Amino acid sequence: MAEEKKTGLVEYTVESGTKLQISPRDVRAYLVNGNAPVTDGEVMMFLALCKENKLNPFTRECYLIKYGTNPANMVIAKDVYMKRAKRNPNFRGFKAGICILNAEGKYEEREGTIILPNEKLVGGWAEVYMANLDIPQRVTASLAENSKGQSTWKTMPALMIRKVALVQALREIMPEELGGLYDVDEMPIDQDRLPKEPIIIEAEEVKEDVKETEEYDGQVTITEVDSE
Repeated sequence: MAEEKKTGLVEYTVESGTKLQISPRDVRAYLVNGNAPVTDGEVMMFLALCKENKLNPFTRECYLIKYGTNPANMVIAKDVYMKRAKRNPNFRGFKAGICILNAEGKYEEREGTIILPNEKLVGGWAEVYMANLDIPQRVTASLAENSKGQSTWKTMPALMIRKVALVQALREIMPEELGGLYDVDEMPIDQDRLPKEPIIIEAEEVKEDVKETEEYDGQVTITEVDSE
């Protein structure tokens, strides 16, 4: 703990069992997305988010994103929501779909993402079922309130709004596992710009970084990447 405070190095084990050591230098060198530098406070908040929730940023379970002078955004991948839901022994599945105005102008909800000619997409819905609850958690999400107008929202609006509704329903019904964690599609970020490939830091590269700075005080950061 004293070493962690001294160097900023954060050590923890992710849910897959992989042990990570991440420093502020690692964050700035490999994990920042966007076009602007992050502050020390944003780096430490990101590391705290990763450690508290046992997230692996090197396998793209979460992202630190900053554009211009706006505050940095910290978001997680949808796969994290589903993996954690499935690990909950009470989780019994979900249903999700879209909300539309049909050809007669009447409101309807249907499973999936199919929209017929002369229908208008207005939102998404989701229900999550838990063995310990009599009533499923139900959420509806407005397209107008959630669409960011970015490329994916323009080309696949039905898929995107269904996903947002599902993520919100999972977070509401599992606050201990997912509270405070936001999906990239809930934020003003174009997910198409985010890298998807895992980051692998070679040991020799890390050792060379250590030689160039006294920040680590001789501590070598070796990052294991789970290929799951």
